[in-house]
Amino acid sequence: MNNLETFWYWINERHAIYLNREEGQEAPWTEDKILQSYRFCNVYRELDVVTEWIRDNWRTPWADHPNLWFAMCVARQINRPETLKKFGFPRDNLREYVVKIRGIMQKMRDRGEQIYGAAYILTAGGKAMQKHLYTADYVLMPIAKDPPSFAKTKSGWSLQGMWKGLREYEGFGPFIAYEVVTDLRHTRYYNPHGPQADHMKWANAGPGAKRGLARIYYNDKEKRLSEKECLLKMRELLAMSAKDGILHPALPKLEMRDIEHSLCETDKYLRAKSGLGRPKAKYPGEGT
Repeated sequence: MNNLETFWYWINERHAIYLNREEGQEAPWTEDKILQSYRFCNVYRELDVVTEWIRDNWRTPWADHPNLWFAMCVARQINRPETLKKFGFPRDNLREYVVKIRGIMQKMRDRGEQIYGAAYILTAGGKAMQKHLYTADYVLMPIAKDPPSFAKTKSGWSLQGMWKGLREYEGFGPFIAYEVVTDLRHTRYYNPHGPQADHMKWANAGPGAKRGLARIYYNDKEKRLSEKECLLKMRELLAMSAKDGILHPALPKLEMRDIEHSLCETDKYLRAKSGLGRPKAKYPGEGT
């Protein structure tokens, strides 16, 4: 099996694991020893545990609230439902909300409680201060005071446009901004049927996805690909996914986000398969 075949194999097998588990079958849900042993995200981000909580508790119930965009920013800066429950949805004045959650985080830290989820690497931006204070004072307060342009409109923004808008703010690097935008893709800020729709054309290729593309197309994880080449290759894979026999009929239609995401996970799988590395989280784990 070459690396391109492995890419499609990983997508089909990982989703089969999800379906087998949902049907109540007993573990291990797959005969693949690597997938049995290590934690891999779902093919579709909407099926992951944290995303499900955000969708069910904030994104859907508060779909028409003017602060929905900010809620998604908070959700991905923290990425831990247990903490977000303590915060509550930002219903009123955003500056007051940031002051409130700053205090909540301080009390949590004083008690030695976990504030952030473990899936993302969240830092204090190189500043010599506690991370939760950086999150409140340098990340959330500035964007609360001066919201991005897309937050002031109802719909019509492209995903790439919203991503670029978030990138203007401290604490919203390429990865976190992309995570927020992936949530916003399912909100009123984005119209999947409008002229600005780009969920089938654009995705932000992170380091893992770039390594995955390099492995698939060049069998060389060290090869550097330009942003333009990454975009073209991901579009090529997306078009390929629509061909008969590539995906199992049970799989929903893929979008560019799913291609980018699966490239990163396939890179982890190929590292383990080649004996050159292994995923950090062993199975069973949260969100598997």
